[in-house]
Amino acid sequence: KLLPLGFEECLVTLRPAALSAKMLRKIVTSDGVYWWIMWYISVLITALPLIILGVFICTLVGWIKRRKQ
Repeated sequence: KLLPLGFEECLVTLRPAALSAKMLRKIVTSDGVYWWIMWYISVLITALPLIILGVFICTLVGWIKRRKQ
């Protein structure tokens, strides 16, 4: 597997954000740039806690392994 662990779960979590972005696109069709910004923000808001959690877990696991040595 080339994809990192948890990447597929991340994509599944991002799907609702993409759907809400599609809804926004229907509302804001006149300004494409505005829609892209809104989509980017919605994806960022969804992905940010996952990234923070992932970094935290990796740090914790690394710290535990270092303590055991």
